[in-house]
Amino acid sequence: MLRKHGVEWHEVREVMLQKKLQPRRARTVRGERRYSVAGRTETGRKLVVFFAIEGRRARVTTARPPRRS
Repeated sequence: MLRKHGVEWHEVREVMLQKKLQPRRARTVRGERRYSVAGRTETGRKLVVFFAIEGRRARVTTARPPRRS
């Protein structure tokens, strides 16, 4: 993610650990449901994180700044 979108793992963690997380269904890729959440890092940076659910865990597939502000 750092090379392609300039996003650090600690920023992804900050967004994923927000209390009012509202996941949205993004799409299905090769039979796997993907979801997205939008949020801000501790420094105020806006990010969108895409992930899949595996058991009780979220597996992050990518994260990037939003295309629209």
